[in-house]
Amino acid sequence: MIVFDYISTLLMASEIFAAELLFLWKAPRRSYFWMRLISSYVLMMAITFEIQLIYTLVSGHAVSYGEPVSVDISIFKFLFYLVIFAESIVCMFVTFKVSLFTVLMYCAGGYASQHIASNITYLIHYIPNNDTVFHYVWVQIAIEIAIFIFVYVATFALFVYDKEIVPGKAEKMKKRIFFSLFVIFVCVGLSRLTRDNQDRNTISVLAESLYAIISNIFVLLFLNTLTRNDVMEEKVDIMEEMLHREKQQYLQSKENIELINIKVHDLKHQIRRLRQDNSDENFREVERALRIYDSHYKTGNDALDVILTDRSLQCEKNKITLTCACNGKDLNFMEESDIYSLFGNALSNAIESVSGIQDEDKRCISLNVRSNSGLLSIHVENYYQGEIEFENGLPKTKKDQSWHGFGMKSMALIASKYKGSLTSTAVEDIFYLDVILPINNSK
Repeated sequence: MIVFDYISTLLMASEIFAAELLFLWKAPRRSYFWMRLISSYVLMMAITFEIQLIYTLVSGHAVSYGEPVSVDISIFKFLFYLVIFAESIVCMFVTFKVSLFTVLMYCAGGYASQHIASNITYLIHYIPNNDTVFHYVWVQIAIEIAIFIFVYVATFALFVYDKEIVPGKAEKMKKRIFFSLFVIFVCVGLSRLTRDNQDRNTISVLAESLYAIISNIFVLLFLNTLTRNDVMEEKVDIMEEMLHREKQQYLQSKENIELINIKVHDLKHQIRRLRQDNSDENFREVERALRIYDSHYKTGNDALDVILTDRSLQCEKNKITLTCACNGKDLNFMEESDIYSLFGNALSNAIESVSGIQDEDKRCISLNVRSNSGLLSIHVENYYQGEIEFENGLPKTKKDQSWHGFGMKSMALIASKYKGSLTSTAVEDIFYLDVILPINNSK
């Protein structure tokens, strides 16, 4: 009997470890991951076994997992399970490269998952006429294993598989701590007060187990909501940071281009004076070189002129033909930083797309801006090679998800800010980007 108690407790600790491992599976891993994972698990089992052994030597009996006991033993079991939970947190912390508070929150989610499975297996023992089902011990073990596998797979699919693990901000730590303490209270505290009570009847057992299952399901839903909010807030922060950087880049580009235009203007006058005495071909070469840096875009909007001049230099460098038909005055209702961000991202994406095309005839970009009946239309088209996958109407990036791909989202955000819309399509080997903005009801 004592051996069975030891095995059941070690099995419970393993169940908690496995559930927490699933919840943190997508988290960044520390170096020597598998060595850390296996050694920490072995150490956790050793400490659990040693505590149980010391308790047996002192009290004369082993800790019985899930069986009614006296009050003093119930208190020890409560503390004992807290120690097991703390051990599992340390194991996950030394294995995964996330903060302790993040580990605490996801370990609490894993513990809640284990508690759901544990209570379901507890309930099946109260099925009427279950003697025939549990006549063989191996059948009981097989059913319990199947239940744990089902619950773990379901929680992994619903709460882990397609979710991102976000460290979270410092001000969010209170929610995480509250969440973790609530799970401990439900999984450990209330369970010990009820399950260890020797005087309860069958109805109480059923009600308590159902209460524990429902409570932990709500705990997992809360975890899912908290995680989703963290992901959304991080993406908003990234986009805000990108917009801030683009604004700073616009101011710097504007200053640089104004300086270049001044220098080019001065050099033109100097060359003109020199040509009066010498009309050598070298002067014509210098003029052609200077013409590249001469800001020849005069659309009527300073921000658009800056971004077109800046991107035209990139096109010149990469042998890309950029054609524009723009009336910049139609953009005067927009903020300069929004114009720079919108056109900057659109042209940067187009330049990146055509740069890899070998056929120089297809290394071209077309930009059209026009207004009609109170609507501003921005149309960009360019060739591309390969395949483009779309997600929620926007091209799905295959590059670094942490930064790349937010350009399109920031453009959509700007279009939404001015109560407009952004659409993108790919037909054969041409990519089309269209932005429609109402001019009269722009802000």
